[in-house]
Amino acid sequence: MKLLTPFYDKHLEYGVTLIDVRGWQLAAVYTSVEEEYRMVRERAGFIDYSFQSAIAVAGRDAFSFLQKILDNDLRKISSGKAIYSSILDETGKIERYHRTIKGELSLMPYEMPGELEEALRTFIDYYNHRRYHEGLGDVTPYDVYTGRHLEIIQQRKEARAGHYR
Repeated sequence: MKLLTPFYDKHLEYGVTLIDVRGWQLAAVYTSVEEEYRMVRERAGFIDYSFQSAIAVAGRDAFSFLQKILDNDLRKISSGKAIYSSILDETGKIERYHRTIKGELSLMPYEMPGELEEALRTFIDYYNHRRYHEGLGDVTPYDVYTGRHLEIIQQRKEARAGHYR
């Protein structure tokens, strides 16, 4: 079975080359990689990530909860519609949680009020304070935020150098 994003018809209308990614029919190239790169750098671009993840939040306070943790204003959309957004931490910082949240949180059943909120709080704490990020030099976002990252990286280099002597 072929899986189609909400933009599938538009992609076809504009003559995109489609590729299959785990059953999803996704836009690969409209013109050329070089031309599209130049277009995005000089003007604007659109990437259809709608196939990557979704989180279902239900309950009496679902709207206010999402309005509080997302960086997009949910009042801009009507019921039954979707909006792409980033999840904010308690200080309003945006982290790239989407892929991990899909794997960690969206597969769990939440039955009691507050369970999802607690799971998100626990995940955000783990992601920011205990999970090492390769893109940051294998330190946590909190290490970077507090300015400790360079010291930690240097200590690791010194430890490795002493270990291999």
